[in-house]
Parts: sequence; structure tokens; C-alpha cells
Amino acid sequence: GNADYDLEVGVLSRLSHPNIINLIGCCAYKDTEHIIVYEFMPLRTLYDQLHGN
Repeated sequence: GNADYDLEVGVLSRLSHPNIINLIGCCAYKDTEHIIVYEFMPLRTLYDQLHGN
């Protein structure tokens, strides 16, 4: 729900660590669509990064 989204964006906006990808921005549209934009990670997919491929 919206409270979870707001909490996640709030936490991510305050994090700064070399092992955590940075939050670039976010958008909530009519309480039905929630978007979180992270920085670009070149040459790898998130799956590869998480699973060591």
C-alpha cells in the first residue's frame, strides 16, 4: 500500500553506502501506480549482481 511505498522511499532516500544502489527518484500516480528509479548499473543485470553471475 501507500504507507509501505512511502516508508521504502523514505528509507532509500536516506541511505548512502557503496554496496547499496542509489535512489534517483520516485513517482506515485493516483495511488495506483508506484515507481522507484534507481541508478544505472552498467554491464550487469540486478539478477547477476545478486546471484554472483
